[in-house]
Amino acid sequence: KVDPQTIKAQKEAEKALKKAEKAQKKAEKAKLKAEKAQLEAQKHLDKADKERYKAEKVAEK
Repeated sequence: KVDPQTIKAQKEAEKALKKAEKAQKKAEKAKLKAEKAQLEAQKHLDKADKERYKAEKVAEK
């Protein structure tokens, strides 16, 4: 006969595991979002750099 305490502990453990998996999925989504934002920012930086470079070239003339 299985101890009801053991069954309860197993159920709690399963719940905790599901919560952890959910949290992990959320974290992965957030990470992807952050990476996307970083790429976007990098694009803007590159563009600004090009603009600055152009402006400096024009200023040199």
